[in-house]
Amino acid sequence: MLQDLRFGFRQLRRNPGFSLLAVLCLTLGIGATTSVFSWIEGILLRPFQLVVNQDRMVAITGTDRNGRTEVSWPDLQDLRKNSTLVESFIAEHIGGATLSIGERAERAVGSVVSSNYFDALGIHPILGRTLSRARTPDVMPIR
Repeated sequence: MLQDLRFGFRQLRRNPGFSLLAVLCLTLGIGATTSVFSWIEGILLRPFQLVVNQDRMVAITGTDRNGRTEVSWPDLQDLRKNSTLVESFIAEHIGGATLSIGERAERAVGSVVSSNYFDALGIHPILGRTLSRARTPDVMPIR
């Protein structure tokens, strides 16, 4: 076996271009295979699991006079105050804005959420903190 290894290294030293190409192909192949298997494991075999049981979640919507499906902030406060069966209520409004820098403008989508949003979903930050009621009170102006 030692003679075979010496012979292989002599052949690789004799053709450095071929050796470099072989090492490059092996590197790309191993890297691509590793990334695909990591992706398959993360998506299919062990997907990210939310802490919240989705079968225990309820969505509440309403329709105003203009046909929009939104629950008003006072209605949400009444639901929070008077409900005894629901653990927590959260509010989320998905909206967008146009961001412009010089001559270029792009549309950005984001959400405005209540201060207990992350706590109710069971999401805890690794670094920093989430929204706190002291800094972001649950008070929204009535339009």
